[in-house]
Amino acid sequence: MPDVNTTDEKIKICFNYVKNKFNWNGLYKRIPERKLNQLFNENEASSAEINLFLTRLLREYGVDAKPAFASTRDNGWVNPNYPFIAQFNTTVCYVENKGAEYVLHAGIKNQYYKRNPVNLIGSKIFPVDMVNPRLINVPEKKPSSQTIIINSEIVDGQLINTVNLKLNGYFSLTARNAYADYDNSFIDYYFEVDNADFEVSGFKAFNYEDLGKSFIASFNCKPLNAVVQLDSLLILEPSAMFKMLTENPLTSQNRNFPVEFNYSFKRAFRFSIVVPKGYELVEMPENQRYIMSDNTAAVDAVYNYSNGVLQMIFVLQSANLMYQADMYHELKKLFKNWEDMNNVSVALKKSNI
Repeated sequence: MPDVNTTDEKIKICFNYVKNKFNWNGLYKRIPERKLNQLFNENEASSAEINLFLTRLLREYGVDAKPAFASTRDNGWVNPNYPFIAQFNTTVCYVENKGAEYVLHAGIKNQYYKRNPVNLIGSKIFPVDMVNPRLINVPEKKPSSQTIIINSEIVDGQLINTVNLKLNGYFSLTARNAYADYDNSFIDYYFEVDNADFEVSGFKAFNYEDLGKSFIASFNCKPLNAVVQLDSLLILEPSAMFKMLTENPLTSQNRNFPVEFNYSFKRAFRFSIVVPKGYELVEMPENQRYIMSDNTAAVDAVYNYSNGVLQMIFVLQSANLMYQADMYHELKKLFKNWEDMNNVSVALKKSNI
């Protein structure tokens, strides 16, 4: 162990060591199948084995770490009035230090030690503590944000985009998991697109290994058929390359159970389109806003046209992880508004000058 002074530094070093030592085999286990001293020469282990190994290592360096039973969200919620062992499907490592709580699963390769595992957010864990047995909530800690800036111009009838991403929280975790060796598969995966739909070049990523910082990336792309010419008009569909913008994920007529999000979020898309010389905007779209009755979620569309540049900003945000079935139709309407806002077409016409 390097010479470190704080508990937080010890947690960081031990967590990263264990995370890099083991490959998680994908199995959620409450109890290890092997003794911990048998794991020193192993590379693959279950969740219980990895996190108990981490707990033991932290204790060796004076950190009061405890194993904790946990239930992943897809396993189901723990009943706080009757929490029996069968409700839990995995074991994590728990540390409380000067009011700060750490819920650690060292099997997730791009997991940041200060961020709780995404599949435990909103659930409860049960630390093995004979003095103070209790259920502990697993909070989100910080909301996640995604900002994507698209600067566009039209060259020879084709839309040329420069795309910049800044991702925080669990958005950055998703991006890091998708990213590998500057490969365009990251774009296919993250934007849910078919790479045949546009040409990509100049992909760059920053802060990939520094998990405490925003994941930043940029690339150039030429969406095919994004500009349609009709006589003196140019018709643009700026959002067409992003299925995440143009399709409503809620398609059922009715729903009898809650809608869950992995985490609370704010997603912002900022388009800046340079209108080519000799053209002008036919009609400025109207600003729009839709907010749910409980004020927990909203969508916004803001437009501005100045000095030959059209700016369009689309924002979708939700503060809740879960919406009950009686809110389904309102939530579906929220995403329908989001879909309609982003399916806007921009018409440019040749100037009379």
